[in-house]
Formats: sequence, structure tokens, C-alpha cells
Amino acid sequence: MRSGLLLGAILAMAFAPPSHCHASLNPESLRCEYLINPLAVDAARPRLTWVLASDRRGEVQTAYQILVASSADLLDNDQGDLWDSGKSQSDQTAQIEYDGKPISPAASCWWKVRVWDTADTPSPWSTAATWRAGLRENGQWTAQWVEWPGEVIDRQPASMFRKSITARGPVKRATAYVSALGVYDLWINGKRVGDQILAPEWTDYKVRVQYQALDVTGLVTDGENTVGACVGDGWYAGRIGLSTIVKDGPTWGIYGRNPKFILQLDFDYADGTRQRVVTDSSWKCTKNGPVRRSDILDGEIQDARNSMPGWSEANFDDAAWQSVTATAVDDAPLLVAQPNEPIRVIEELKPVLLTEPTPGTYIYDLGQNMVGWCRFTAAAPAGTTATFRYGEALNPDGTLYTANLRGARQID
Repeated sequence: MRSGLLLGAILAMAFAPPSHCHASLNPESLRCEYLINPLAVDAARPRLTWVLASDRRGEVQTAYQILVASSADLLDNDQGDLWDSGKSQSDQTAQIEYDGKPISPAASCWWKVRVWDTADTPSPWSTAATWRAGLRENGQWTAQWVEWPGEVIDRQPASMFRKSITARGPVKRATAYVSALGVYDLWINGKRVGDQILAPEWTDYKVRVQYQALDVTGLVTDGENTVGACVGDGWYAGRIGLSTIVKDGPTWGIYGRNPKFILQLDFDYADGTRQRVVTDSSWKCTKNGPVRRSDILDGEIQDARNSMPGWSEANFDDAAWQSVTATAVDDAPLLVAQPNEPIRVIEELKPVLLTEPTPGTYIYDLGQNMVGWCRFTAAAPAGTTATFRYGEALNPDGTLYTANLRGARQID
């Protein structure tokens, strides 16, 4: 009994905070429209959010102050020339609407917040965060939709687009606003831009299509630059689930048959001037690349003999490429900034089991149901075909179970 009382006393002493200790409350993880430093926010009054951190249990926020400035220097000097909320008595930390001056399309905003605790003691200012206003409406787009100029009557290879441009000096900041009717990969000077997958993702393309804003400053150089894009059918021109439920509907190309691409690339220079590069009739296109067929449900066919090394770099010979067809941005579909985190690679898995249920057919078990694609290396004579099939379960004999795919080929 005595030892138990002693232990209790020790615990009480260990967990009781010293009377002279000051409990801090700090705002962290600042987000605008739920995103970290987004480069395109279409909302005129975006919602601001932060997370509280404290060294004391039960601590709560009693007030906050938000500063929003048009430059990082102004914010560093605690000047909110766009908005100073003042000390606002509130415990709210999420979805606080910006209530300052109107923000022009593509303008940058810097912001920070401080909070008060239950003792009415203010925290230090948070680390600064940013957001950039989006283009907001189709009228802000000077780029045109471009597409392969030929008639599409059957499933097609991926469309590849390219354009060389010249930066007239060192670029302080370069921002690409980009989208597709289909799915795209963007390349600049031979390097893939961003980590987003299957952009711009699925929407009702007759109503709206998402665009992505990407910081490409580190990819452009003083002088000649080359932009390339590879655009596949995606949900726009491919086969999707709607194909089986729309009465008398097409099996593919529900929204359209010829994928389209659009890009608006802004070079901002140190002297305050801006150079804008847009997709228009001067761009070139080919369908003779390695991706011969791509589909969300059916899979992909690649022919490595059609590889085009350097196709998104300067000095590539594109004499055999064709001029694109370009059309102006109309009222529909409405181009809207992507409001969600993109699809991206978050983990790589290695097979946990390998079996050979029939001679020459190998089953790789990834250990969990997952979404992604495979990477492999092989040595074989030119012209050899490797076929990959995907499923979620096995038949009793150990072969791949595909009945639940409901007609989706899922074959690369």
C-alpha cells in the first residue's frame, strides 16, 4: 500500500505542469480551400484554415487575426494591404472566408495568422502561406483548344503535341495553366511536369473541365524552350462505365472522339513584364508515337519501335508532324481550377508471391487490392510482345479471375 501511494505521488508530480510554465498555442498547417499553397483558386472569397498546436491539454483558441498581403515583403512587415481581419473573437479555425479587397485573376496572395489562447495571450505569427487566384472564367483564356487534324472514325493512338518558344531573358517565374479533353502528360525541355496522374480527371465534359496550374520555373531556360504533351482518350474519348447503361449509346467516345489539349504558359520577368505562350494553330501534332492505344478500362498498347527520343526537346526534327486544328474557347465546357488533391503515386509495391498456374503464365500477387500500373524489365528479341492482365482475385485453379471486370479488358 505504501509503495502504491508513493507511486501515485510521483505520477502526480510528473504530470502536473509547473506553475510558472506558459502554455503556448500556435497555428500551423495553413491551407487555402483545403490545399497547401495552391496556384489556382477560382473562389472570389476563398476559405482559410489552420491547425492548432499546444503544449497544454484543453487549450483553445479565443481569437484570431489574419493578414493577407499582395507581396511577401509587405507580409514580413506585418502589413495586410489586401485584408487585415483585426482581432476577431472566435474559436473557428476552418473555412474562414477571405473578406478583403478583390483579387485579380492570376494574382498572388501571401497570408499568415496568429491566435489568442484562454489567457488572452497572442501566439507568434504563423509561417507564411500563399495562394494564387485562378483564371476563374473562360474569358481569361487566350489559348485555343488544339487537336489532331484528321477524322476519327475508330480508336486512335495517343496524340502528341509540341511547340518551341523563346524566352527573352531570365525567367523569374513560369506558370503553366493546362488541361485536356482526355488525359495528358506535360513535358518541358525533355522533363515531365508535375506528379499528377490522369489529369485533368473525370468531369462531365459537356459542362466543365478542370485545369491544373503548375509552377514550371525550374524547367525553363533563358532562350529556346520546347513544350510537349501526350494526350490519351481518358474518360472523354475512351470506354467508360456509362457505355453499358446509356440506352443505344456508343461503346466509346461518349463525350467526343478526338482528344483536345490546351495550354497557357506565362513567363514573368524580373522587370515586371510577362510573355504568354498559348496553344494555337502554330503547334504541331502526330499520332505516330509509341502509345498505340490507351483506355481506362481496356488498358494500353505500346510499340517501342515508335519511340521518339527528344520529341519534347529543342532541335527535334518534327517535319513529318502535322499542323493542329485549333478552336477558340467557348462558353462550354467551363474551365475550372482543380479543387482537389491530384491523383499521384503514393507508394510502390513489390510482389509478395509468384506462381505459374499454367506453363508460361505467371501470377504476381501484390498482397493487396490496389490501383496503379506495373513496371518491368526484360531482355528479348525485337518484336517480342509482353502481355499483362490485371485482376482482383484468383480462380480455384490459381488462374486470374476476370469475370467481375464486366467486359473491361484491363490488358497492357
